[in-house]
Amino acid sequence: MRVAERCVWRFVASVPVQLIELLKDPAKQERVMDAFMQMKKIDIAKLEEV
Repeated sequence: MRVAERCVWRFVASVPVQLIELLKDPAKQERVMDAFMQMKKIDIAKLEEV
């Protein structure tokens, strides 16, 4: 397995369930993803505010 593939799998395995739930809502999806991409650490409370 290449390094890039390992990184992707490590990321997917570490995504909190709350983030996945927030991304299921089409009305919030774009705003949540925009906020998430700017974070260095995942802050679920801030994502829920979006």
